[in-house]
Amino acid sequence: MLPILLPGGVFALLYSLRTTVIADAYGLRWRKTLGPLQSAAWDDVTDYFRVVDKNWGASSHILLRDGRKLKFGSDWNDLKRLEAWVVEHAKGAKASGWLIRGKEGTIQGTHTFTYSENAIRAQKKALTASAVLMIVLFGGVVTLAVLERRPDQINAARALVLMFGGMCSFGGFQIIRDTRRAIRDIRKRIDHQERFELDEQGLTFWRDGEPQHLAWSELETASAKTLQANGAILYGGTLQTTKGVITFNTALNNQSLFRSMIALYAPQVVSAVPRPRLNDTLVSTEWDGGKRTFHYRTRGNRGGLGLLWSVPIFCALGAGAIVWMWLRYGLDLRDLPFGELSVIAGFALAGIFVWLFLLWRYKTARLVLDRESLTGHGLWGQRRVFFEDIAALGRDDLGYYIETNDGKRPLRWSANLAALHELLEELERRAGVVLG
Repeated sequence: MLPILLPGGVFALLYSLRTTVIADAYGLRWRKTLGPLQSAAWDDVTDYFRVVDKNWGASSHILLRDGRKLKFGSDWNDLKRLEAWVVEHAKGAKASGWLIRGKEGTIQGTHTFTYSENAIRAQKKALTASAVLMIVLFGGVVTLAVLERRPDQINAARALVLMFGGMCSFGGFQIIRDTRRAIRDIRKRIDHQERFELDEQGLTFWRDGEPQHLAWSELETASAKTLQANGAILYGGTLQTTKGVITFNTALNNQSLFRSMIALYAPQVVSAVPRPRLNDTLVSTEWDGGKRTFHYRTRGNRGGLGLLWSVPIFCALGAGAIVWMWLRYGLDLRDLPFGELSVIAGFALAGIFVWLFLLWRYKTARLVLDRESLTGHGLWGQRRVFFEDIAALGRDDLGYYIETNDGKRPLRWSANLAALHELLEELERRAGVVLG
Protein backbone atom coordinates (compact mmCIF):
# COMPACT_ATOMS: atom_id res chain seq x y z
CA MET A 1 0.00 0.00 0.00
CA LEU A 2 2.95 2.35 0.64
CA PRO A 3 3.63 3.24 -3.04
CA ILE A 4 -0.08 4.08 -3.41
CA LEU A 5 -0.52 6.15 -0.25
CA LEU A 6 2.88 7.85 0.10
CA PRO A 7 2.74 10.24 -2.93
CA GLY A 8 -0.70 11.52 -1.97
CA GLY A 9 0.32 11.89 1.66
CA VAL A 10 3.46 13.84 0.77
CA PHE A 11 1.52 16.13 -1.56
CA ALA A 12 -1.16 16.75 1.09
CA LEU A 13 1.55 17.57 3.65
CA LEU A 14 3.25 20.01 1.28
CA TYR A 15 -0.11 21.58 0.41
CA SER A 16 -0.99 22.20 4.06
CA LEU A 17 2.48 23.46 5.05
CA ARG A 18 3.53 25.52 2.01
CA THR A 19 0.41 26.84 0.28
CA THR A 20 -0.44 30.31 1.55
CA VAL A 21 -1.69 33.74 0.49
CA ILE A 22 -0.67 36.98 2.23
CA ALA A 23 -2.65 40.17 1.63
CA ASP A 24 -1.47 43.61 2.76
CA ALA A 25 -1.87 47.23 1.72
CA TYR A 26 0.52 46.80 -1.22
CA GLY A 27 -0.82 43.67 -2.86
CA LEU A 28 -0.78 39.89 -2.72
CA ARG A 29 1.99 37.41 -2.04
CA TRP A 30 1.41 33.71 -2.44
CA ARG A 31 3.17 30.38 -2.58
CA LYS A 32 1.77 27.25 -4.18
CA THR A 33 2.44 23.66 -3.15
CA LEU A 34 5.51 23.63 -5.40
CA GLY A 35 7.39 26.72 -6.50
CA PRO A 36 8.74 30.01 -5.16
CA LEU A 37 6.97 32.88 -3.44
CA GLN A 38 5.20 35.14 -5.97
CA SER A 39 3.70 38.60 -5.66
CA ALA A 40 1.45 41.08 -7.42
CA ALA A 41 0.35 44.65 -6.71
CA TRP A 42 -3.34 45.45 -6.33
CA ASP A 43 -3.22 47.37 -9.62
CA ASP A 44 -2.29 44.10 -11.36
CA VAL A 45 -5.60 42.44 -10.40
CA THR A 46 -7.87 42.53 -13.46
CA ASP A 47 -10.77 40.38 -12.25
CA TYR A 48 -11.95 38.06 -9.50
CA PHE A 49 -14.91 35.68 -9.17
CA ARG A 50 -16.08 32.34 -7.78
CA VAL A 51 -16.43 29.14 -9.81
CA VAL A 52 -18.59 26.22 -8.68
CA ASP A 53 -17.85 22.65 -9.75
CA LYS A 54 -20.42 19.97 -8.93
CA ASN A 55 -17.65 17.52 -7.96
CA TRP A 56 -15.01 19.75 -6.36
CA GLY A 57 -17.17 22.48 -4.85
CA ALA A 58 -16.55 26.22 -4.94
CA SER A 59 -13.22 27.95 -5.58
CA SER A 60 -12.20 31.60 -5.75
CA HIS A 61 -10.19 32.91 -8.71
CA ILE A 62 -8.08 36.07 -9.03
CA LEU A 63 -6.85 37.03 -12.52
CA LEU A 64 -3.72 39.14 -12.96
CA ARG A 65 -2.63 41.42 -15.77
CA ASP A 66 0.31 39.21 -16.85
CA GLY A 67 -1.92 36.13 -17.30
CA ARG A 68 -1.25 34.52 -13.95
CA LYS A 69 -4.20 33.17 -11.96
CA LEU A 70 -4.51 32.66 -8.22
CA LYS A 71 -6.98 29.96 -7.17
CA PHE A 72 -7.97 28.86 -3.67
CA GLY A 73 -10.70 26.59 -2.36
CA SER A 74 -13.42 27.04 0.21
CA ASP A 75 -11.38 25.12 2.81
CA TRP A 76 -8.91 27.99 3.30
CA ASN A 77 -8.68 29.74 6.65
CA ASP A 78 -9.86 33.36 6.87
CA LEU A 79 -11.34 33.15 3.37
CA LYS A 80 -13.98 35.81 4.04
CA ARG A 81 -11.37 38.29 5.27
CA LEU A 82 -9.16 37.62 2.26
CA GLU A 83 -12.05 38.17 -0.14
CA ALA A 84 -12.99 41.37 1.69
CA TRP A 85 -9.41 42.64 1.24
CA VAL A 86 -9.59 41.94 -2.49
CA VAL A 87 -12.86 43.89 -2.86
CA GLU A 88 -11.47 46.79 -0.83
CA HIS A 89 -8.09 47.13 -2.55
CA ALA A 90 -8.47 45.80 -6.13
CA LYS A 91 -10.17 48.96 -7.40
CA GLY A 92 -8.99 48.47 -10.99
CA ALA A 93 -10.56 45.04 -11.36
CA LYS A 94 -13.46 44.35 -13.68
CA ALA A 95 -15.57 43.04 -10.79
CA SER A 96 -16.74 45.14 -7.87
CA GLY A 97 -17.72 42.17 -5.70
CA TRP A 98 -17.48 38.40 -5.63
CA LEU A 99 -19.97 36.75 -8.02
CA ILE A 100 -20.44 33.17 -9.14
CA ARG A 101 -19.56 32.49 -12.75
CA GLY A 102 -20.28 29.48 -14.92
CA LYS A 103 -19.54 28.54 -18.50
CA GLU A 104 -22.18 30.98 -19.74
CA GLY A 105 -21.07 33.91 -17.60
CA THR A 106 -22.23 35.27 -14.25
CA ILE A 107 -24.86 33.12 -12.58
CA GLN A 108 -27.95 35.23 -11.91
CA GLY A 109 -31.67 34.84 -11.48
CA THR A 110 -33.60 32.13 -9.67
CA HIS A 111 -32.13 28.65 -9.23
CA THR A 112 -34.15 25.65 -8.04
CA PHE A 113 -32.62 22.82 -6.02
CA THR A 114 -34.52 19.53 -5.64
CA TYR A 115 -34.00 15.93 -4.57
CA SER A 116 -34.16 13.15 -7.15
CA GLU A 117 -33.92 9.39 -7.54
CA ASN A 118 -30.38 9.85 -8.86
CA ALA A 119 -29.21 10.52 -5.31
CA ILE A 120 -30.70 7.21 -4.14
CA ARG A 121 -29.05 5.37 -7.03
CA ALA A 122 -25.71 6.97 -6.09
CA GLN A 123 -26.06 5.64 -2.54
CA LYS A 124 -26.78 2.13 -3.83
CA LYS A 125 -23.83 2.24 -6.24
CA ALA A 126 -21.53 3.35 -3.41
CA LEU A 127 -22.81 0.49 -1.24
CA THR A 128 -22.17 -2.01 -4.05
CA ALA A 129 -18.64 -0.69 -4.63
CA SER A 130 -17.84 -0.92 -0.91
CA ALA A 131 -19.17 -4.49 -0.76
CA VAL A 132 -17.12 -5.55 -3.80
CA LEU A 133 -13.96 -4.01 -2.31
CA MET A 134 -14.46 -5.84 1.01
CA ILE A 135 -15.15 -9.14 -0.73
CA VAL A 136 -12.00 -8.79 -2.86
CA LEU A 137 -9.83 -7.93 0.15
CA PHE A 138 -11.29 -10.72 2.27
CA GLY A 139 -10.93 -13.17 -0.61
CA GLY A 140 -7.27 -12.22 -0.94
CA VAL A 141 -6.63 -12.81 2.74
CA VAL A 142 -8.40 -16.18 2.62
CA THR A 143 -6.39 -17.18 -0.47
CA LEU A 144 -3.10 -16.34 1.26
CA ALA A 145 -4.18 -18.34 4.32
CA VAL A 146 -5.12 -21.39 2.21
CA LEU A 147 -1.78 -21.28 0.37
CA GLU A 148 0.22 -21.02 3.61
CA ARG A 149 2.15 -24.26 4.16
CA ARG A 150 4.66 -23.34 6.91
CA PRO A 151 3.61 -25.14 10.12
CA ASP A 152 4.58 -22.26 12.36
CA GLN A 153 2.45 -19.81 10.33
CA ILE A 154 -0.77 -21.77 9.71
CA ASN A 155 -2.44 -20.76 12.99
CA ALA A 156 -1.37 -17.16 12.52
CA ALA A 157 -2.96 -17.20 9.04
CA ARG A 158 -6.18 -18.59 10.48
CA ALA A 159 -6.21 -15.89 13.16
CA LEU A 160 -5.72 -13.26 10.47
CA VAL A 161 -8.71 -14.61 8.54
CA LEU A 162 -10.89 -14.44 11.65
CA MET A 163 -9.71 -10.93 12.52
CA PHE A 164 -10.17 -9.60 8.99
CA GLY A 165 -13.53 -11.33 8.71
CA GLY A 166 -14.68 -9.61 11.89
CA MET A 167 -13.48 -6.22 10.61
CA CYS A 168 -15.28 -6.69 7.29
CA SER A 169 -18.47 -7.80 9.05
CA PHE A 170 -18.45 -4.81 11.36
CA GLY A 171 -17.59 -2.38 8.56
CA GLY A 172 -20.24 -3.89 6.30
CA PHE A 173 -22.87 -3.54 9.01
CA GLN A 174 -21.96 0.13 9.48
CA ILE A 175 -22.11 0.90 5.75
CA ILE A 176 -25.42 -0.91 5.22
CA ARG A 177 -26.98 0.83 8.23
CA ASP A 178 -25.78 4.29 7.16
CA THR A 179 -26.82 3.76 3.54
CA ARG A 180 -30.34 2.72 4.58
CA ARG A 181 -30.54 5.79 6.82
CA ALA A 182 -29.41 8.06 3.98
CA ILE A 183 -31.87 6.55 1.49
CA ARG A 184 -34.75 6.92 3.96
CA ASP A 185 -33.85 10.58 4.50
CA ILE A 186 -33.72 11.30 0.76
CA ARG A 187 -36.95 9.38 0.12
CA LYS A 188 -38.77 11.33 2.84
CA ARG A 189 -37.72 14.63 1.29
CA ILE A 190 -38.82 13.50 -2.16
CA ASP A 191 -42.22 12.39 -0.79
CA HIS A 192 -42.71 15.79 0.87
CA GLN A 193 -41.69 17.56 -2.38
CA GLU A 194 -38.97 19.55 -0.65
CA ARG A 195 -37.07 22.05 -2.76
CA PHE A 196 -35.25 25.38 -2.48
CA GLU A 197 -35.47 28.40 -4.77
CA LEU A 198 -32.61 30.91 -4.42
CA ASP A 199 -32.09 34.30 -6.02
CA GLU A 200 -30.49 37.66 -5.18
CA GLN A 201 -33.30 38.64 -2.77
CA GLY A 202 -33.51 35.50 -0.65
CA LEU A 203 -34.57 31.87 -0.58
CA THR A 204 -37.89 30.02 -0.65
CA PHE A 205 -38.21 26.61 0.98
CA TRP A 206 -41.04 24.41 -0.30
CA ARG A 207 -42.49 21.44 1.59
CA ASP A 208 -45.80 19.72 0.79
CA GLY A 209 -46.60 22.55 -1.62
CA GLU A 210 -46.29 25.22 1.12
CA PRO A 211 -43.67 27.96 0.55
CA GLN A 212 -41.62 29.66 3.27
CA HIS A 213 -40.06 32.90 2.01
CA LEU A 214 -36.92 34.27 3.66
CA ALA A 215 -34.79 37.31 2.90
CA TRP A 216 -31.05 36.75 3.12
CA SER A 217 -30.92 39.04 6.15
CA GLU A 218 -33.15 36.54 8.00
CA LEU A 219 -30.57 33.77 7.70
CA GLU A 220 -28.42 33.54 10.85
CA THR A 221 -26.23 30.42 10.77
CA ALA A 222 -25.56 27.37 8.62
CA SER A 223 -23.97 24.09 9.66
CA ALA A 224 -23.47 20.58 8.31
CA LYS A 225 -22.49 17.21 9.75
CA THR A 226 -21.66 13.85 8.20
CA LEU A 227 -24.49 11.36 8.10
CA GLN A 228 -22.76 8.70 6.02
CA ALA A 229 -19.17 7.79 5.26
CA ASN A 230 -18.98 5.53 2.25
CA GLY A 231 -18.34 6.37 -1.41
CA ALA A 232 -21.33 8.74 -1.66
CA ILE A 233 -20.80 10.89 1.41
CA LEU A 234 -24.01 12.55 2.54
CA TYR A 235 -24.13 15.65 4.69
CA GLY A 236 -27.09 16.85 6.68
CA GLY A 237 -27.32 20.61 6.93
CA THR A 238 -29.19 23.08 9.12
CA LEU A 239 -30.17 26.66 8.30
CA GLN A 240 -30.99 28.67 11.40
CA THR A 241 -33.29 31.58 10.50
CA THR A 242 -35.25 34.20 12.38
CA LYS A 243 -38.39 32.16 11.63
CA GLY A 244 -37.06 28.76 12.73
CA VAL A 245 -34.85 25.93 11.51
CA ILE A 246 -34.73 24.44 8.00
CA THR A 247 -32.86 21.21 7.33
CA PHE A 248 -31.41 19.86 4.09
CA ASN A 249 -28.85 17.35 2.90
CA THR A 250 -26.35 17.38 0.07
CA ALA A 251 -28.39 15.01 -2.05
CA LEU A 252 -29.76 18.26 -3.47
CA ASN A 253 -28.94 18.57 -7.13
CA ASN A 254 -25.97 20.90 -7.62
CA GLN A 255 -25.55 21.33 -3.85
CA SER A 256 -22.17 23.06 -4.39
CA LEU A 257 -23.96 25.95 -6.12
CA PHE A 258 -26.62 25.90 -3.37
CA ARG A 259 -24.07 26.45 -0.61
CA SER A 260 -22.06 28.90 -2.71
CA MET A 261 -25.12 31.11 -3.26
CA ILE A 262 -25.78 31.11 0.50
CA ALA A 263 -22.17 32.16 1.14
CA LEU A 264 -22.40 34.88 -1.53
CA TYR A 265 -25.76 36.46 -0.65
CA ALA A 266 -25.66 35.89 3.12
CA PRO A 267 -22.09 36.79 4.16
CA GLN A 268 -23.26 37.24 7.74
CA VAL A 269 -23.83 33.49 8.00
CA VAL A 270 -21.20 31.60 9.99
CA SER A 271 -20.97 27.91 10.76
CA ALA A 272 -22.86 27.15 13.92
CA VAL A 273 -20.83 26.80 17.11
CA PRO A 274 -21.60 23.47 18.83
CA ARG A 275 -23.77 23.86 21.90
CA PRO A 276 -22.77 21.80 24.95
CA ARG A 277 -24.87 18.95 26.21
CA LEU A 278 -27.02 19.62 29.26
CA ASN A 279 -24.98 19.35 32.50
CA ASP A 280 -21.79 18.65 30.53
CA THR A 281 -19.64 21.16 32.45
CA LEU A 282 -18.15 19.77 35.68
CA VAL A 283 -16.86 23.11 37.06
CA SER A 284 -18.69 26.43 36.85
CA THR A 285 -17.69 28.99 34.21
CA GLU A 286 -19.76 31.82 35.71
CA TRP A 287 -18.40 35.17 36.89
CA ASP A 288 -16.50 34.97 40.16
CA GLY A 289 -14.62 37.90 41.69
CA GLY A 290 -14.66 39.94 38.46
CA LYS A 291 -13.32 37.06 36.39
CA ARG A 292 -14.76 34.26 34.33
CA THR A 293 -12.79 31.05 33.71
CA PHE A 294 -13.31 28.81 30.67
CA HIS A 295 -11.70 25.38 31.00
CA TYR A 296 -11.78 21.83 29.61
CA ARG A 297 -13.29 20.06 32.60
CA THR A 298 -16.37 18.59 30.95
CA ARG A 299 -17.91 15.14 30.98
CA GLY A 300 -17.15 14.71 27.29
CA ASN A 301 -13.44 15.45 27.75
CA ARG A 302 -13.27 13.20 30.81
CA GLY A 303 -14.83 10.38 28.80
CA GLY A 304 -12.30 10.96 26.03
CA LEU A 305 -9.45 10.55 28.51
CA GLY A 306 -10.81 7.16 29.52
CA LEU A 307 -11.41 6.08 25.93
CA LEU A 308 -7.85 6.99 24.89
CA TRP A 309 -6.50 4.27 27.17
CA SER A 310 -7.86 1.74 24.67
CA VAL A 311 -4.82 2.47 22.44
CA PRO A 312 -2.09 1.20 24.83
CA ILE A 313 -4.41 -1.56 26.09
CA PHE A 314 -4.99 -2.94 22.58
CA CYS A 315 -1.27 -2.60 21.83
CA ALA A 316 -0.44 -4.57 24.97
CA LEU A 317 -2.98 -7.25 23.99
CA GLY A 318 -1.51 -7.47 20.49
CA ALA A 319 2.06 -7.78 21.75
CA GLY A 320 0.94 -10.32 24.35
CA ALA A 321 -0.81 -12.39 21.67
CA ILE A 322 2.40 -12.55 19.62
CA VAL A 323 4.50 -13.63 22.61
CA TRP A 324 1.82 -16.16 23.66
CA MET A 325 1.83 -17.71 20.20
CA TRP A 326 5.62 -18.08 20.35
CA LEU A 327 5.40 -19.79 23.74
CA ARG A 328 2.40 -21.88 22.72
CA TYR A 329 4.27 -23.50 19.85
CA GLY A 330 7.61 -23.71 21.62
CA LEU A 331 9.42 -21.29 19.32
CA ASP A 332 12.72 -19.66 20.20
CA LEU A 333 12.10 -16.28 21.84
CA ARG A 334 15.22 -14.96 20.11
CA ASP A 335 13.24 -15.24 16.84
CA LEU A 336 10.44 -12.95 18.01
CA PRO A 337 9.51 -10.26 15.41
CA PHE A 338 11.10 -7.41 17.35
CA GLY A 339 10.52 -5.02 14.46
CA GLU A 340 6.75 -5.51 14.65
CA LEU A 341 6.83 -5.41 18.45
CA SER A 342 8.71 -2.10 18.39
CA VAL A 343 6.04 -0.60 16.12
CA ILE A 344 3.33 -1.76 18.53
CA ALA A 345 5.30 -0.30 21.44
CA GLY A 346 5.64 2.98 19.54
CA PHE A 347 1.87 3.23 19.08
CA ALA A 348 1.38 2.50 22.78
CA LEU A 349 3.86 5.19 23.84
CA ALA A 350 2.28 7.70 21.43
CA GLY A 351 -1.13 6.99 22.98
CA ILE A 352 0.29 7.49 26.48
CA PHE A 353 1.94 10.80 25.54
CA VAL A 354 -1.27 12.08 23.96
CA TRP A 355 -3.17 11.00 27.08
CA LEU A 356 -0.71 12.87 29.33
CA PHE A 357 -1.10 16.05 27.26
CA LEU A 358 -4.90 15.86 27.30
CA LEU A 359 -4.82 15.16 31.05
CA TRP A 360 -2.69 18.27 31.57
CA ARG A 361 -5.07 20.31 29.43
CA TYR A 362 -8.07 18.91 31.29
CA LYS A 363 -6.56 19.83 34.67
CA THR A 364 -4.63 23.04 33.94
CA ALA A 365 -5.30 24.80 30.62
CA ARG A 366 -7.87 27.59 30.77
CA LEU A 367 -8.88 31.03 29.50
CA VAL A 368 -9.61 33.75 32.04
CA LEU A 369 -11.84 36.65 31.00
CA ASP A 370 -11.99 39.90 32.95
CA ARG A 371 -13.38 43.36 32.25
CA GLU A 372 -10.53 44.42 29.96
CA SER A 373 -8.67 41.37 28.65
CA LEU A 374 -8.49 37.63 27.98
CA THR A 375 -5.63 35.62 29.49
CA GLY A 376 -4.64 32.17 28.31
CA HIS A 377 -2.93 29.68 30.64
CA GLY A 378 -1.23 27.19 28.34
CA LEU A 379 1.76 24.93 27.90
CA TRP A 380 4.11 27.89 27.44
CA GLY A 381 2.85 30.00 30.32
CA GLN A 382 0.41 32.92 30.46
CA ARG A 383 -0.48 35.20 27.58
CA ARG A 384 -2.72 38.22 28.08
CA VAL A 385 -4.50 40.07 25.26
CA PHE A 386 -6.40 43.31 25.88
CA PHE A 387 -9.71 43.73 24.08
CA GLU A 388 -8.57 46.87 22.24
CA ASP A 389 -5.70 44.89 20.69
CA ILE A 390 -7.97 42.21 19.20
CA ALA A 391 -8.46 42.59 15.45
CA ALA A 392 -10.29 39.37 14.57
CA LEU A 393 -11.72 36.13 15.89
CA GLY A 394 -11.21 33.12 13.67
CA ARG A 395 -11.44 29.37 13.32
CA ASP A 396 -9.30 26.82 11.48
CA ASP A 397 -8.56 23.09 11.54
CA LEU A 398 -6.84 23.40 14.94
CA GLY A 399 -9.68 25.24 16.67
CA TYR A 400 -10.35 28.89 17.48
CA TYR A 401 -7.91 31.78 17.74
CA ILE A 402 -7.59 35.50 18.41
CA GLU A 403 -5.66 37.69 15.97
CA THR A 404 -4.20 40.97 17.23
CA ASN A 405 -3.66 44.24 15.39
CA ASP A 406 -0.05 43.28 14.59
CA GLY A 407 -1.16 40.11 12.79
CA LYS A 408 -0.12 37.65 15.52
CA ARG A 409 -2.29 34.90 17.01
CA PRO A 410 -1.27 34.68 20.67
CA LEU A 411 -4.27 32.69 21.94
CA ARG A 412 -5.76 29.44 20.67
CA TRP A 413 -8.26 26.99 22.11
CA SER A 414 -10.13 23.87 21.03
CA ALA A 415 -13.79 23.42 20.16
CA ASN A 416 -14.34 21.25 23.27
CA LEU A 417 -13.77 24.17 25.63
CA ALA A 418 -16.49 24.41 28.27
CA ALA A 419 -19.14 27.07 27.49
CA LEU A 420 -17.43 27.89 24.16
CA HIS A 421 -20.44 29.71 22.71
CA GLU A 422 -20.60 31.96 25.80
CA LEU A 423 -16.91 32.89 25.42
CA LEU A 424 -17.52 33.86 21.77
CA GLU A 425 -20.51 35.96 22.83
CA GLU A 426 -18.40 37.71 25.48
CA LEU A 427 -15.68 38.51 22.93
CA GLU A 428 -18.25 39.84 20.48
CA ARG A 429 -19.74 42.07 23.13
CA ARG A 430 -16.49 43.31 24.71
CA ALA A 431 -14.01 43.32 21.80
CA GLY A 432 -16.44 43.90 18.94
CA VAL A 433 -15.21 40.88 16.95
CA VAL A 434 -17.44 38.28 15.31
CA LEU A 435 -16.40 34.76 14.37
CA GLY A 436 -15.58 34.80 10.65
